[in-house]
Amino acid sequence: SATQIIAGTNSSSDGGRFRLGLTTAGLLRLSVAGVDLDGVSDLRGQTLVVGATSDVATGAIRTFAGQAQEASSAAAPAVTSTIPFRIGARNNDSVAANFFGGSIQHVLAGREFIDLARFNQIAQALGG
Repeated sequence: SATQIIAGTNSSSDGGRFRLGLTTAGLLRLSVAGVDLDGVSDLRGQTLVVGATSDVATGAIRTFAGQAQEASSAAAPAVTSTIPFRIGARNNDSVAANFFGGSIQHVLAGREFIDLARFNQIAQALGG
């Protein structure tokens, strides 16, 4: 299914892919270097904080929405791209695509692999 991208990047190789978005079914999707991780909840029409995290040492990935962990995977390929993220679309080799149809209020980026408790701390600080 087509995905509207909240934030992300894509290069001509799968090693450059890291994107977070919503599928046409309203599921949160994290795509990391060719691996798609879909959440379980229909998020359409909601105002909430969503997030994704990746552990570059182990390949573990997680997604969060509201106050819940949506999905996790033990191993995904490492992201090797140096292409900047585009907010509200994906950066496809410097061309915007898959535009997000909702509103984005805050964007944070960091280098920490977080758990649900840490995500909820961040979400509360943002008023979510």
